[in-house]
Amino acid sequence: MRSDGVICGAIKQKRTQCVYPAFLDAFCVAYEHHKKFLETVSFETDYRPMFVNDKGLAMTYDDYSNRFTALVVNHFRAALLESDDPECRIYGQLLYENNLGPHVLRHWFSVQLVLHGEDIAQIQYWRGDRNPTSAFEYLQNKGDLVRELESASSLFAELLLSHGAGGLPNGV
Repeated sequence: MRSDGVICGAIKQKRTQCVYPAFLDAFCVAYEHHKKFLETVSFETDYRPMFVNDKGLAMTYDDYSNRFTALVVNHFRAALLESDDPECRIYGQLLYENNLGPHVLRHWFSVQLVLHGEDIAQIQYWRGDRNPTSAFEYLQNKGDLVRELESASSLFAELLLSHGAGGLPNGV
């Protein structure tokens, strides 16, 4: 909750989670970028928000979702459509026909765990799942995932880091 009484978190219960080793370097770069961004805006220091809106208040899930949608609409679609890779252009077209929400990042991360060779137990651990059902679903479809996401994955990560949180002006 923030000072104006608006609940802005608690989508899931509070827990400590390590950063997946393969992403530690990218995480540190993104985190340093985000800390520099926070130096340029005022925010409620007593509440220590991770992400802030244009009023310096902790972002709500709706704020975050709207920013993510703007990122997709204003940057991802065009970049994918301009790609030399035909499969990326198909993904760009799909973004015109379908909504893409922040939950896709959880899916992307899960796919990356599979592509890094993690087993059911490790996928369950890194996702923070209580049971292995979701991990099993990803492992069942590994061959399809490899073919579908190999080229789009690196472009998506590059776009997210270059235009992601802190890289967009308020209101985008």
